[in-house]
Amino acid sequence: MVRRGGPGDELARLSDDELLELPLRRLARILGADPAAGCLARPIARLFGELGAKGVGPRPDLWYSTDFFSPDGVAGFAIPFHLAHPRLVALERRRMGSAEGASTVALMRLLRHEAGHAIENALGLGRRRRWREHFGKRSLPYRQSFSADPSSPDFARNLPMWYAQSHPAEDFAESFAVWLAPRSRARGELSETARAKLACVAELVRERGERRVRERVHRLAELRGTLREHYARRLARRRREPEWAFSPMLRRAFRAREEEAGSRAAKPLLPKSARELRGVLPARWRNDPYSVTQILVAMRERAHVEGLRLRSGDRPPTLRSMGRAVTETLDGLARGEGRIGR
Repeated sequence: MVRRGGPGDELARLSDDELLELPLRRLARILGADPAAGCLARPIARLFGELGAKGVGPRPDLWYSTDFFSPDGVAGFAIPFHLAHPRLVALERRRMGSAEGASTVALMRLLRHEAGHAIENALGLGRRRRWREHFGKRSLPYRQSFSADPSSPDFARNLPMWYAQSHPAEDFAESFAVWLAPRSRARGELSETARAKLACVAELVRERGERRVRERVHRLAELRGTLREHYARRLARRRREPEWAFSPMLRRAFRAREEEAGSRAAKPLLPKSARELRGVLPARWRNDPYSVTQILVAMRERAHVEGLRLRSGDRPPTLRSMGRAVTETLDGLARGEGRIGR
């Protein structure tokens, strides 16, 4: 449990180096076992309220781990530990370049998505004929990367990177999240195919079926190693993700070594929003800020992970060259070229 004056305040007193040397098991004891009892109490209560308002019976079980995930067959999901305390959010940003779920909007999107998986598991929905008709074959293997068509309106857009296109189970979870969210603007952008998926979700989740196993997999309290080792593993995985079409442009523009005097980190020099590029994008992407934003986020993350820097005296890429790189990347994805890492 993390409350002012409680054990969570121990985290606020630690330096980054001290935090990084903290064993994951020790961190688990500091945070406590129940995410709903700490800093996440309000968003979790909001999630449960939304589920109740929609008549969804099973309430997902929750636990801390290193990432968001809902194991197959388990009526619950894990929440990454960095969201349990503002000090951990700050460390996550410094180590990884961003902190998934740090804003209220992003966190609710993630909670709704994972709740979709947990409800599917709790009711055994993936085996229903109607589920297969709308979402596909649940037993398809999960891949480390996937292809996606950014221009397709047949999939709900809740999480970043067109995640609904990565697997039938993710298509269901994304559809569930958009259906669950009150007054979701994402519904207005959907095709008839995607709207039919939302209608299918509404029918399936109100049925009463079997309750599946409650098991807390990969709990933080069971994990070995320190936070430093945890972040080293994550950065190594990030560097192994598939190349983006924009990567060569970034490396040409930001070619300084870290030790070069006067060099500047690349990430703060890159555009943050689709609005900045609106005047240099073709119409097919100018009117799709969601897709443009996904590529800009990927650029900034790639620049951070690779430690790219601008050499003293060099100029950062122009908005026109950035717009060209974004367009080439999105066009390539729409043609089925390139893969997106999970």
